[in-house]
Amino acid sequence: MVSSQAKLTALQAGGFQLASLEPEFPYGAPTTPFLLVTPGGNLYLAQTLPDKRRLLARWRDGDVLLAVWPRQRCSNVFIIDDLPTVTLALQQNGRPASGLTF
Repeated sequence: MVSSQAKLTALQAGGFQLASLEPEFPYGAPTTPFLLVTPGGNLYLAQTLPDKRRLLARWRDGDVLLAVWPRQRCSNVFIIDDLPTVTLALQQNGRPASGLTF
């Protein structure tokens, strides 16, 4: 079995960025969907705050949680690697720790 850290390392090597490195990451924005990928290959999508909260509750060790952040010229896929931070942001109606609103 591959460890969660090994999976993160492999995803980073594939070009994915870590959401934790973006202090203003828009976790709660409706334009930033979450994708949960399970080891068995199941894929779950969440767009709204309630759906994102349910998706986090579904997360299990070994799952990979991704977010697509659309920007002006392109969209980037990020690995959500700091579950406590995203959980807090979603409890604050999607606001990141800095207080930025959507």
